[in-house]
Amino acid sequence: MNKISELHGLPKGEECEISGVIIYEQAPKPVKFGVGFNQFVVVEDIPGNKFCSVGVNISLTDPKEGFLKGEKIIIQGKVDKYPDRTQKLTSDGTYPMKTSLKAHSVERFKQVEDFPIKDYQEEAQIGEVMDAKDLEEANKPNYIEIKTQSEREKQAIFEAKDLISAKKSAAHTIADLIIAGKIELKNFFVWSTLLVDFFYNTDDAFAIITEANLMKSGLIEATKLQVSQWILERIKGTQIVLETLCEKPISTQTLEELKDTAVKVALAIGG
Repeated sequence: MNKISELHGLPKGEECEISGVIIYEQAPKPVKFGVGFNQFVVVEDIPGNKFCSVGVNISLTDPKEGFLKGEKIIIQGKVDKYPDRTQKLTSDGTYPMKTSLKAHSVERFKQVEDFPIKDYQEEAQIGEVMDAKDLEEANKPNYIEIKTQSEREKQAIFEAKDLISAKKSAAHTIADLIIAGKIELKNFFVWSTLLVDFFYNTDDAFAIITEANLMKSGLIEATKLQVSQWILERIKGTQIVLETLCEKPISTQTLEELKDTAVKVALAIGG
């Protein structure tokens, strides 16, 4: 069993196993490619320490199988690394790397309500009848059910507001690019939808393909060095051979050729 703090020092692809409490959960979402659902949660094993928490992507066959904040779970999976675009670029033109976990299997701890309580309760005596007070207590709504429903309602409201904010931001961004002459007006909704999907989709392959296309279109400005490093970072740990995707070494390619190579690499990863 690994401690979550250890994951930050492990390489991408390393097998690991952790346990902890879910401190944040997103509602399960359909995957963009293929069948099934994906849920993102944050798991913590030492309360209050940011180095003892990690984001986890969990594959589900049914959204009803999703996990809730407060659940204790054991996870087996692989370490994943990705650029943290919320941080500033480093001196070599790349983003700092952030750690997450791709789950293979997730097991819930046994909860109190799973115990066979009826086996420990005394059998009711024949002819025993509940009085009015006992009947009122027995018919009270279950606190856990009320709490769970309340959390789901709050989450739904938060995600709806968050999606509206993302759409507004995307619309403003695309409008500015249309005014600057980089995008045609007829493509306004296409690019707005693409940006919103990019913000919300947790599928790595989809994000990489979108990012490469954004670089090629010029919506993400990048130098030759940055595109070269992007390509090398994405193929690290894969079976992709650059020579099969492009005729020239990336060190001799122009910026436009590098952008074309980036798209080919992204499609190879997503394929």
